[in-house]
Amino acid sequence: MVPISTSDALWSTSGALHHAMLAADIVGFGSHDPAVHSYLHTALYRIITESLAEIDVPLQHCHHEDRGDAILVIAPTRISVEPLLGRWPHHLRAALRHHNRISAATAQLRLRVAVNAGYVQRDEHGVGGRAVLHLYRLLDTPAFKAAIDDHSADLGLITSHYLYQEIIRDGPGLIDPATFTAITVDSKETHGPAWLQLPPPASSRTPSAPTIVCAPPGPRVPLGREPRSRRPHRQ
Repeated sequence: MVPISTSDALWSTSGALHHAMLAADIVGFGSHDPAVHSYLHTALYRIITESLAEIDVPLQHCHHEDRGDAILVIAPTRISVEPLLGRWPHHLRAALRHHNRISAATAQLRLRVAVNAGYVQRDEHGVGGRAVLHLYRLLDTPAFKAAIDDHSADLGLITSHYLYQEIIRDGPGLIDPATFTAITVDSKETHGPAWLQLPPPASSRTPSAPTIVCAPPGPRVPLGREPRSRRPHRQ
């Protein structure tokens, strides 16, 4: 059985409820040395936990399911999906960058992340519903995987066309519609548009060193003496 953690407050009423949700997957997990699998798995949980805490969404208050090299998080109904598309990616990127800075080359982490919102149903085995299913179709679509590899990105975020139309294109808060690019989802029975956000290329993220212009050296003046041209003229 998939390890599941569910806050009692999340399911205070029966029936399908509307939730914001995310899924995060470690890129190329199987290609890593098995000796670092546990380290990467722990890092994934730490990065997700720390970044969600920065937007006041404690992981312990969410329903979450472990997927080995991935995690599914269903936020409480009171949580809007807007912070997951605006503030959260900034904190997620910072936490991921910190991990990679302090980790060996064999333990570098790259993440694919999907964000969606919709009605969620629950049973004794976990959660389901069209929104959860679509979340995983977004995460697993070949176009998303190819885009991350083509850009050599350490983080990519994909979201549904529905959320783009309802939230992103109006640019509320820290959400910048210009940072999202349309792609086509073609995964199993799902075919249609979605929206991808990748970090800018490294060259545009790293400020260039300032150019220092040095004046040509002047005449050498012995200590305590002024240049001849600056001495006062004596009558």
